[in-house]
Amino acid sequence: MNSVMEIGEYIIFICNSHKLWEGDNKDIIHSGVKELDDFVFANNMMRKFKEVSF
Repeated sequence: MNSVMEIGEYIIFICNSHKLWEGDNKDIIHSGVKELDDFVFANNMMRKFKEVSF
């Protein structure tokens, strides 16, 4: 997922055929969407990144 945050300029998150979130790579950290947060911060490295970023 970190490649999406580094490379992607505009991201759309789709879950169960529904668009749950869209925005740029800087806003994904503060999405407030539980499903997206669970996906993006699924590993320890990304969870630590989130803690430092807030």
